[in-house]
Amino acid sequence: MSHTSILTAVMMGYTLAYAGMAALSLGMQKHYAQLTADAELPSSRKVLFKTLGWSLLAFALLPVIQGWSLAMGLVIWVGLISVAAINVVLVLAYQPRLLAWLGVAVSIALIVLLTASM
Repeated sequence: MSHTSILTAVMMGYTLAYAGMAALSLGMQKHYAQLTADAELPSSRKVLFKTLGWSLLAFALLPVIQGWSLAMGLVIWVGLISVAAINVVLVLAYQPRLLAWLGVAVSIALIVLLTASM
């Protein structure tokens, strides 16, 4: 496998993991209140954010398994989720409003990576 496709697999996995962790954090009342003017997190949005977050984390596994074998892909996936979680926690701790902008940037990066890999 070439270095370009490995880098693409890692970046795709990371962007999906970051988006998943960001969605999971928005499914929590405290972090939702940090980013919005709403005092209360509606239960429908809570379910939406949590479902979206877990789905994105699961989808983050696909590119790394395609880049490596199943065993190595699982190890790399756990590492990418850990790095994404640390990044989300640091953003929430120091600049919570930046989480939404970084989410947009990560989504754009994912679209670019998807179109470049096709």
